[in-house]
Amino acid sequence: MLRVESNSPHKRLHQALSLSMLVIFIGAGPILAADPPQISGGVSEEDSHHGGGHHYHVAAFFGATTNIEGEHTDLTLGIDAERRLGLMHGKIGIGILAEAILAEHTELILGAPLFYHATDEIKLIGAIARTFADDGHGGTHQATLIRLGAGYDLHMGGITLTPAVNADFIDGHLSVVYGLAAGFGF
Repeated sequence: MLRVESNSPHKRLHQALSLSMLVIFIGAGPILAADPPQISGGVSEEDSHHGGGHHYHVAAFFGATTNIEGEHTDLTLGIDAERRLGLMHGKIGIGILAEAILAEHTELILGAPLFYHATDEIKLIGAIARTFADDGHGGTHQATLIRLGAGYDLHMGGITLTPAVNADFIDGHLSVVYGLAAGFGF
């Protein structure tokens, strides 16, 4: 396993990103619980294009995770939920995600993504997450994960299909997660 010295710039950057995302995650609870912002008594015409005017979106993910250094690929299943905020005309969303990497030792990922919808179709994703994996000796290995990714939403009535690719940085290692999410807005 690649070790990063505790005083290295990479470690300090990782700690700063982790702290920043934790602050965002803690602040997300009240925002997710609040009623969606209303514009002139409802969603404006400009904002109605994202998810058909829906402020919430839930999706299931089916794909694979390739560990670049370990040169292996494993089936990955997941779910995510997003709540669009009234920021930047509804282009910003926050949410939660959960994934299972079905490898020799199943790895679970729980995280807090931040979404930026550059267009009606293109979305960028940044997330901080925690991984939980069986260490093979009866214990659990935990690590912090930083995710950067992108997806392309294909809107089909009330359903959205999204091919997506993400780069996950965990303990100095890189994994690429790719697949298809199917979801709906409400």
